[in-house]
Amino acid sequence: MQANFRRKSQAPPERPPVSMGSHPRNALIFLQPIMFVPASGTEQTGRFHSWRYFPIGLAAVLVYLAMVYGTRWYENRAIDQAAREKAAAREVEEARRTVQALGGTRLEILGFYTSPGVIRRGASAELCYGVSNAQSVHIEPFSGEAWPSYGRCVSVSPRTDTTYTLTAKDAAGNTKTATTLLKVK
Repeated sequence: MQANFRRKSQAPPERPPVSMGSHPRNALIFLQPIMFVPASGTEQTGRFHSWRYFPIGLAAVLVYLAMVYGTRWYENRAIDQAAREKAAAREVEEARRTVQALGGTRLEILGFYTSPGVIRRGASAELCYGVSNAQSVHIEPFSGEAWPSYGRCVSVSPRTDTTYTLTAKDAAGNTKTATTLLKVK
């Protein structure tokens, strides 16, 4: 059976635009070479008409692929940047909470206690203290050296019940005090 093709002088019918979708594989439709347009009502296609449009189709596909991958790269870069900014904001917030927990910018005694609170005569206990933003620390009665620290323990072994007093002083001359009692049995 012979295909019924239009002559070259006749204008081809208008075709609806081809939607490529978002998948790059759909762009391969442009790689198909230009074919004869069959007469209306027939299902057959002619032989390859010409390869002269192939480079244009290939260029169109390459431009399309570059646009798809470029757009995706740009979107991924924006997502990564947003994630980095969110992580930095979380880190700043954690640092702010840590500073507040340790007394912020003001002079604070974070803790002052003995462990254990009761000892036998001749035994020793740990006298622990923590201060923030202190210039100097003094413990009475304590013969050892004390200095500003967020958490430090020293060994003490009194012979009788003893009340220890911690005095912390900042650079502006402000002072804070705290006391703790160590019982001896």
